[in-house]
Amino acid sequence: WHPNEIRFSYHRKDFLLSPTRTHQSKKTNAIDIKTVKQNYHLMLQTRITSRRSILRELGLLLCILVFFGIQILSCDAFQNHVWFPPNRKPSIRQYTGLNVLAEPPKGVGSSGWRERPRKKKRIIRTKRKNQQERKDEVFSSGRWDKAVLVEAKIRDGLDALQESLKLNAQAGTVLDRYPLQFPGIRECNAALASFGDADDLLRALRLYFKMRKVAGLSESNPPKNWQPVPSPTLVTFSTLMSRAMYAGKPMIAIRIWNMMKQEPSFFTSASTVFSSSSIIPDVKAANILMNAYAKLGEIDMAQDLLQQMIDGGGDDVPKTEPNIVTYNTLLDACHTAGELDIALRVKDRLDNTGIRPDARTFTTLIATVARKPTAASGAKDPTLAFSFLKEMKSKRIRPNGMTYSALIDVCGRCERSDLALKGLRLLLDQKSKEQARQPAQERDGYFFPAEVGAWTAAIDACGKSGSLDTAVKLFYSMPKYGVYPNTITCGSLVDCLLRNGRTSESLDVLRYMKKKRIAPSEVMYTSLMTSASKLAEYENQNLGGDDANAESDKADQDVTTAVEVYAELMASVAQAPKAKIDQQQDKKKKKADPNELFRVSLVFQEMKSAGVEPDLACYNALLKACSKGGDVDKAVEVLDQINASEEMEPNEQSWNSVIRAAGKAGRCDVALWAWKNAVEDAMANDDEPRNSRRRNLSDRSLGALVSALVQNAEDLDIDRNTEMRLYQLVVKIWESLLSQSEFLGMHLIKRDKIYENKQIMGTFLHSVVSLESFVSAEHENTKIDREKLRKIAVSMIQFDCFEEGLSKLRRNVPVATAFQAAQRWAKEGQS
Repeated sequence: WHPNEIRFSYHRKDFLLSPTRTHQSKKTNAIDIKTVKQNYHLMLQTRITSRRSILRELGLLLCILVFFGIQILSCDAFQNHVWFPPNRKPSIRQYTGLNVLAEPPKGVGSSGWRERPRKKKRIIRTKRKNQQERKDEVFSSGRWDKAVLVEAKIRDGLDALQESLKLNAQAGTVLDRYPLQFPGIRECNAALASFGDADDLLRALRLYFKMRKVAGLSESNPPKNWQPVPSPTLVTFSTLMSRAMYAGKPMIAIRIWNMMKQEPSFFTSASTVFSSSSIIPDVKAANILMNAYAKLGEIDMAQDLLQQMIDGGGDDVPKTEPNIVTYNTLLDACHTAGELDIALRVKDRLDNTGIRPDARTFTTLIATVARKPTAASGAKDPTLAFSFLKEMKSKRIRPNGMTYSALIDVCGRCERSDLALKGLRLLLDQKSKEQARQPAQERDGYFFPAEVGAWTAAIDACGKSGSLDTAVKLFYSMPKYGVYPNTITCGSLVDCLLRNGRTSESLDVLRYMKKKRIAPSEVMYTSLMTSASKLAEYENQNLGGDDANAESDKADQDVTTAVEVYAELMASVAQAPKAKIDQQQDKKKKKADPNELFRVSLVFQEMKSAGVEPDLACYNALLKACSKGGDVDKAVEVLDQINASEEMEPNEQSWNSVIRAAGKAGRCDVALWAWKNAVEDAMANDDEPRNSRRRNLSDRSLGALVSALVQNAEDLDIDRNTEMRLYQLVVKIWESLLSQSEFLGMHLIKRDKIYENKQIMGTFLHSVVSLESFVSAEHENTKIDREKLRKIAVSMIQFDCFEEGLSKLRRNVPVATAFQAAQRWAKEGQS
């Protein structure tokens, strides 16, 4: 391009104008250049004039609106007719020229004005995520990758800076510029937050020390051309302290605060002038520090921090106005230490400030009652807790589930189960009233927050006071009110039952947990182990004895044996760790717990060391844990122990667990060996009347066998010949199942259950279609009839389990692909 050339658009055609060249671009036709120039300059002048006129008119209109607005706001008629909602104080920012100290207009309300809270930024508050959810969010949102990139930039920049300073020191020169550009402080703070949210606090601290080292080197050896470096700020330290508190390490948070105080830019009470780089703690940082004191129970330190915020002149924080979070955190410190008198003084100070308390304030106060004897209340007196609840309602603060949980827990500490039930009735009354105010279509699914905690506290209070029957009734009546027990609820009831020797009812609760797929907690696990050990010791002492009184006492207490407790405990531990509700919310693929086999084995070894002989249920529970973990060697070893016993024989559940373990381990040979042994066992006991129910092998066992064969066939380490032979075996099993031949005991399988099982039928269909794909020009010598395989696949999709088509097969991609191939073959056959 020539420097004087101009390209512009005129009537959607591009022209190239030049004072030295009068040619045109190739895209346009011949045209007079002088005429084009005149029209172009006229067009530009018209556009500029029209824009100026529009801006002039808009400015005039804005001035008119501002003038009339000021006149309206300043007139007396507007001030005299301003109406404020009840309990709301007018704001100077909202109404210009209005005297906010005047009396409220008549008819506004008799309850007086309420202090209007300061407007804050709009924050979307969600439920607090647990640790695993926060980790997943960090990795899924890409925050982790950005944090690692920032860490790498800091590391590389620090190494390059040290090397450059070393070379310049040897040469006696001053550094001109940094070798590499460092990331900004905001990026570094975001990286610290990402590492902390991912439960890697140590990595966040390492990044902070690198940042401080970079800042120190830049201050001692500044370059000629100034460049910004990530020097730690108040946000840096607040981020580290908050993540340390979330990790449950308050001592580390206090140490981080002390490191911030050692910074040269940290404020001092004697300083009057502060720069933009000064570190001046705000109320948020002070609340984090007070939270650390609260977790450690340091009431004196927390009170001193509050006094510094109010009066100023302290070493930690300047004079800052405390908020409701500050007072709630101080009350939490009183609750941790059990100091009710100090908590009441804090409440009085809060009332004098005019800050409106919230539900957490009263919940913490209620939870502090009856922890130890104080001047305000005795150790067994829950009256003050009900007074707090009454005051809370009088101030129109809505109690939540945590409030009622704290109230009922106080009644439990005072051994007043009657008052605990009263607190539960108050919760149900409030829930029914709130539910009645909901729309008709939302009443059935109304959810009261943290309600299960109140039920758990009531069950625990009744159990500790000796009202076990009431506790059991409350436990089984929870679903009627739309509340379902969790691990803590079940553990509390089981602990109370075991303490009173009611082992059979505790096993009923354990069976309920197994049915609802609720994993036992560590406390329940230990309690059941202790109870089983005591039962085993009792049985060993009275084995073959003649003590009639001891036997009668045992019969009066319970008839549960130690082996039953061990068996139920092993079966409960072998269940999936997540409940059904969690499985519906979590759409990810469920992974096996690596510690499950260890826990079951520990119970099994404890049972044998206590002198209790395991029964078949215990061995099956151990085999189930082996199948989930894929430990086929351990499963075969346990099966050998069952076969070595003269009183036990493996049943269908035993063989099923061994086959599943072999399938997960990729050992199809062990799966076939176990299946053949199961068939021989079923045929050998066919003539015995007591084992007639074992005549037929279940569909689950066949599904486990077929899945093991297909999983091994899809293994990338095997050759194609072995893969084809495995698919051929699956197809032969299907043909034998249809003809009810004796091949691999297919005549012992009930075909109707197989035809109704979509998962097993999908595995067969996938095997047939996969085998058909092997038949090509290079595999003509395999002697596989492609037409026969296609007819088998077309006949499979005619069963009732595939009536819904692909709508229910989208998640299983191989089966969905096989189903589409079978549909295509069916259409080709019809045509």
